[in-house]
Amino acid sequence: MVTESFTKAYKGLNSEQKRAVDAIDGPVMVIAGPGTGKTSILTLRIANILQKTDTSPDSILALTFTESGVYSMRQKLVGIIGAAAYRVNIFTFHGFANSIIESYPEYFPRIVGGSHAAEVLQLKVLETIFEGNSFEVIKPFGKIFHYVRPALMAIKSLKRENVSPKNFTKLVEKEEKSLMAMEDLYHEKGKYKGEMKGVYKTAQKKIEKNKELAVVYELYEKALAELHLYDFEDMIVETIKALQGNADLLLILQEEYQYVLADEHQDANNAQNAILELISGFHENPNLFIVGDEKQAIYRFQGASLENFLYFKRKYPNATLITLKDNYRSTQKILDSAHTLIGNNLLEDKSLRLELVAKGQGLGEKVQLYGFQNPDEEMRFITEDIAKKISDGVEPRSIAVLYRDNADAIALIRFLERTTIPFAIFSDDDILQDPQISKLMLLVRSASNFGDEESVSKLLFTDVFGLSPLDCYRILSYRKLKKLNLFDILRSTSYLELAGVSDIVKAKDFYLQLEHFAKLAKNKSLLTSLETIIRDSLFIPYLLSLDESLSALEKLDSLLNSVKTLVETKKDARMDDFIDFVDTLETHGGKLARSKRQTFENRVSLMTAHRSKGLEFESVYIVGVTDGKWGNKRSVDLFSLPIEGKTALTEEGDDDERRLFYVALTRARQEVIATYAQSDAGGKQKIRSQFLEEIIEHAEPRSYIFAEVEHPILKNPKPHGPDMKDADYLRKLFLEQGFNVTALNNYLTCPWQYFFQNLIRIPRSPEKHQMFGIAIHAALKEHVDRIRKGEKPNKKFLTESFVRSLGRQPLSTEEFEESKKKGIKALDGYFDEHKDDFDIEMIPELSVSVTIPFVEGNDLLLKGNIDRLDIHGSIVTVIDYKTGSVKSRKEILGETKSSEGSIKRQLDFYRLLLDLYSDGKYRMETGKIEFVEPNPSGIYKTEVFEITEEDRKTIETLVKEKALEIYNVSYWDTFCNDPKCEYCKLRRAMSRGASLV
Repeated sequence: MVTESFTKAYKGLNSEQKRAVDAIDGPVMVIAGPGTGKTSILTLRIANILQKTDTSPDSILALTFTESGVYSMRQKLVGIIGAAAYRVNIFTFHGFANSIIESYPEYFPRIVGGSHAAEVLQLKVLETIFEGNSFEVIKPFGKIFHYVRPALMAIKSLKRENVSPKNFTKLVEKEEKSLMAMEDLYHEKGKYKGEMKGVYKTAQKKIEKNKELAVVYELYEKALAELHLYDFEDMIVETIKALQGNADLLLILQEEYQYVLADEHQDANNAQNAILELISGFHENPNLFIVGDEKQAIYRFQGASLENFLYFKRKYPNATLITLKDNYRSTQKILDSAHTLIGNNLLEDKSLRLELVAKGQGLGEKVQLYGFQNPDEEMRFITEDIAKKISDGVEPRSIAVLYRDNADAIALIRFLERTTIPFAIFSDDDILQDPQISKLMLLVRSASNFGDEESVSKLLFTDVFGLSPLDCYRILSYRKLKKLNLFDILRSTSYLELAGVSDIVKAKDFYLQLEHFAKLAKNKSLLTSLETIIRDSLFIPYLLSLDESLSALEKLDSLLNSVKTLVETKKDARMDDFIDFVDTLETHGGKLARSKRQTFENRVSLMTAHRSKGLEFESVYIVGVTDGKWGNKRSVDLFSLPIEGKTALTEEGDDDERRLFYVALTRARQEVIATYAQSDAGGKQKIRSQFLEEIIEHAEPRSYIFAEVEHPILKNPKPHGPDMKDADYLRKLFLEQGFNVTALNNYLTCPWQYFFQNLIRIPRSPEKHQMFGIAIHAALKEHVDRIRKGEKPNKKFLTESFVRSLGRQPLSTEEFEESKKKGIKALDGYFDEHKDDFDIEMIPELSVSVTIPFVEGNDLLLKGNIDRLDIHGSIVTVIDYKTGSVKSRKEILGETKSSEGSIKRQLDFYRLLLDLYSDGKYRMETGKIEFVEPNPSGIYKTEVFEITEEDRKTIETLVKEKALEIYNVSYWDTFCNDPKCEYCKLRRAMSRGASLV
């Protein structure tokens, strides 16, 4: 069906863009320069496929590289085809591989039977290999772990290029043979006659490193297999193996995905290319559509990215080739500068040289250049210039500051946070360096090493416990004066009185809490002890009281996620294991990156040039453009891998860096301001980057006179980042996340339960019963999946599937064994009770997303995961599995004092979803609540409900009413009736400055 949005967008396309959208069948390669509308082309092409063919949205697969890319593509597609966009398969490559593994676990014995190894565990494995083996080159005396992290990075690169240990060994041997066959290998005369020439000695050294790396790689893979571990890259590698080794699986997926599209193809590695080729390879001329631009290849070196295009042209000689040159983003002078810059790279295929033409932005100004004496002047200029733009009416969100490395932002942040300029930092910063996480880690270390006076001395002064700095000073002064043990003072009322402590109760409580945490750390599982420390120290209420509370909660959530990963691998992990985990990361220069929530605020963007890929802004500042920072950057790769045409004799040039600067330039619509300082913070002289000379003729910097105002650094710092008290932010967050029945039920119980659990999502580890339920649901899904494939899985298969899924949960050994016993017993009886129910057509775990008209031109996204659909012709029955205690029919309906009807409401909500889903193809008339565990009498109960049109109308009215309350944030000063409600307590923790803005 042709939508108005599609028609309007299609009419606005140029001829080449229309060719790309209309080229539905066969292989298509689109070379799309920056600003040429490639994401729009991809989404419009998907819409065109749906309207011109009988293809279902579920049969289209679109792959890209980042979650933000997935989000952007999905949002654009929603704007064109509405709710059907949620049925189109849009993944990152890793997300797609993971979906195959989850759907067809029987083909992945290594992964399904193992655990994901976090980077710290990979480092641990390599430490063991380096300790237990002799290496001449990569194990220097006194620094035996110097090459551990570089070796891990090299192994990751090899896996991304789909190079096995065996094949890597062959590549190294071939390279060595080629080197030794060189005719001018040795000096033929003079002082060094008979000796190998220096350039070849260097190459030989690289080869020797790689020969030892090949040994490490083989031992690493062997160790992972023995430990039943797999790493991130294995997900794609194992998917390739499964597809190549199982014709049935390959055929299933090839039939499932009739059209395959890939964005940013210039960054695709060999493993990802193999996925594309396999999935689309049923036909000789597959419906494979790739979009890319060699000049924007910033995640692969030039030879590899160029090879992607040449490979595609060789593989599919009849492919349609489309070139998009019309740029709708930047001015012509910005494009001319970018083209002049990239012209200094040595392209092997002249057909990839695109002369971009500005359409709509005009000629514009050339790149502006400013030079300063030192970094402080440079940062002050940027701060003042941005402030002037904003005062002149420029939207902060239309401004970006780009830098080469995350560390380059520190000085600028120091200036900006002392102004009124709103800004957001987009970086994978290390949460272990965060001040609040550092406080928690100090508490964790103090508990784990109870008796360590040094760490507790520091802990006293943290503001988490509310001890006054003066009391802390008095305690430590008294300790020094009397030469007493700090712990003896803290637990003694008399000592505290003699020390002159004003709040003795608080000081003793501090000690008693720490003593309690110390016992937990030694005797309880890691997750239990850490959760207790976070809860009992009131760490989350403390974070909620901060101006940067949302950012702080994000970082805590990232920390807990890393702990869950550790526990999944090591069931009996204790607090000491976590500390060792952190120490290992820090030893090898690793970090714990946080996953940032979506931001909707009107703020200046600060990010690396890498992070800016795919984005655009009116004004772009490129800062710190000095030699060695941008271009002429010293390589830190300790291994030179012989892949994609690289050899030990390959000289590292500036091509990669030049492409990164090209990306930075082409983010701008109207202006680019490049800045540099003539010295660094330590006074060392710097020269500007050669890239500036390449793009600006007679590159003389402009002069700038600083304003006669107070120096920004003297003002008080201001918070930055999303604010959970910002009503506009909360509205946008609600619309983005959508509404499901769990969120609705939580809101009806307590608005703050919804706020903290569903909207803001405070960090919390899953409880034992939740993990048990996850494993039960996963087993039942796998059971139904097998039946749908024509198999007849037995009881043993069901229970083994449950145990396998349970093993992936962060449970301690004791919790695992308890849950395992309980689950096997429950599923044994459930199978016997319901084995005859599985003879009908079923769909397990149907994910449904639909939209309904809402307010201010916005649609409201409604979504849900239905455990099972039983199909009877045109009628379906919804099956909802329940673990835990069996509820009576009256409890389900909300007809008892202790129930509110949340379970029945769930079935009504599913009726609403299905009525709106896929043109109402699934007409729901009944819903079943199936209890997977028996009641005390050993009986397995099922309650059946007729879900009427009246039920559907009632739930729709309720959804709209409560959604409007949430959208208007009208619950802000409302508390529930439960005086012990933990969520209302958290709301009160926000009392300092908690007024809605």
